[in-house]
Amino acid sequence: MNAKCLLLAGFFICLWAACANIQGISGGPDDLTPPKWLPAGSSLNQQTEFKDREIKFLFDEWFRLDNPNTHIQIAPSTEYPLIYKIQGKSLLIKFDERENLKNNTTYILQLGAAIKDITKGNVAENMQFVFSTGSFIDSLKITGTVIDAFTGEPQKQTLVCLYLESADSIFKTRKPYYYVITNGSGQFELKHLSPGSFTLYALTDKNNNFYFDQASESVAFHDHTIQLIPNQLQAPISLKMSLQKYALNVKEKNIKSGYTSLVLNRKPIEKVNLYSNSDSVKLFHFQDSIIAWNFSSKPQEFRIQSENFMDTFPVKVQQVINPDSSFKVKLTNVSIVPTDTLILRSEYPICKMLRQHISTDDSTAIIETIQLSEKDPRIIKVSGKWPPGKQFNCILGADIITNCFGQMNAADTLQVFCPPLNSYSSLMLELDSIATPINLTLQLLTNNKLVAERSLLLLTPNTNLIFKYLPSGSYRLRVIHDLNQNGQWDGSDLQNKMQAEPVYYFNLPELRADWEVKAKIKL
Repeated sequence: MNAKCLLLAGFFICLWAACANIQGISGGPDDLTPPKWLPAGSSLNQQTEFKDREIKFLFDEWFRLDNPNTHIQIAPSTEYPLIYKIQGKSLLIKFDERENLKNNTTYILQLGAAIKDITKGNVAENMQFVFSTGSFIDSLKITGTVIDAFTGEPQKQTLVCLYLESADSIFKTRKPYYYVITNGSGQFELKHLSPGSFTLYALTDKNNNFYFDQASESVAFHDHTIQLIPNQLQAPISLKMSLQKYALNVKEKNIKSGYTSLVLNRKPIEKVNLYSNSDSVKLFHFQDSIIAWNFSSKPQEFRIQSENFMDTFPVKVQQVINPDSSFKVKLTNVSIVPTDTLILRSEYPICKMLRQHISTDDSTAIIETIQLSEKDPRIIKVSGKWPPGKQFNCILGADIITNCFGQMNAADTLQVFCPPLNSYSSLMLELDSIATPINLTLQLLTNNKLVAERSLLLLTPNTNLIFKYLPSGSYRLRVIHDLNQNGQWDGSDLQNKMQAEPVYYFNLPELRADWEVKAKIKL
């Protein structure tokens, strides 16, 4: 008898342990399906005259509740925090006993990313429970699309925020009154809204706190307050996302023997001032890059000042270089078009050059100018007229280039090839009925790679632009409306309520070799 009791006790203990230890089943294909909400066993959605103190969600599988205080939101917000309890495959959400729900109000309870399966963490998205304490549920809505302001690509899984208040500071400090997540096409629909005035934003919420507080978060905003009026449809809204112009800073720092290179986090708006107490430190700045060379025998420093940014950086001593040794320059563009500039690059800055000893071995390859780059002292630019369909050599005599460490170059012969003219295509863009005057930057792209660029102040509504020497293939045209005439695209400015500069994309006809293609462009 005792043995039977022990046996039964052991059986029930094992059964209890098995039930308590819920685990994913190993083997088989990956589980890609999130928990499914089962309305039949749950609280009735879209109730009116709601008086319950508890809302039940039943799911078709075991689940885990992930950070509910962050992910689960109710609008209008409650005075006291919601209470959560897992009961088998059900989630119970209770109101605090002190909570008094507002009369004649539609509430929207959103579970966000709180519900995940226990095996792969698949999220049950866009789960929404709606109820009203009055006799009807509000039915107004706002729809639209969120896109990237520069690329025009739809932004999926993006937070769209709706506030009753109009101050932008609310977007930076408080969770929204209503919110929704965009679908795979960047579309959103805010439903069950009451009449009133609202402000609308979108956010790539990197830290999942439901408001804008990080420089790495892209944002979008609607220009005007939205007025929701009963029986009046709201036109779809397009929100354009971009990063904000955050404080100037150094993004990358590279301190090497003899030089320090910096990359800023953006192109400065104001002038960049570079200082050093030593004449042996040479400083160069181009767009978002800065490089400092130290030609002395002691460590040095240099200082940067631009906008509200100021900092000091070291420049190491160059390791010993034998001035009696020679060096070679490299040709960076071996294949060129007839109007290209040959780019010769040295490892170290160049201090002296005898231009007359740089030549070609072909009388039809005519050098016109040779000069050091103002933006990078390691680069020699050789411009001229190059013969199509020919290979020729650029000849460098010995000891004609001296770097700042006293080394001289070795004699060298650099091969250059200029393909025949019939291997290229030409493109004529017919700018038609453009509102002028307007500053435009036109960029030709193939596989999202920039191939050619032209910036212009357009004074007449109809203008033709020709791009020559283009490889055959498929191209797109990107047109940037440079509103502030600074030569670069600028994203939105939330603080000053300025939208991003407009960007337009056009698919172009296929470009074929030895062919001129025409395309009409209307903005």
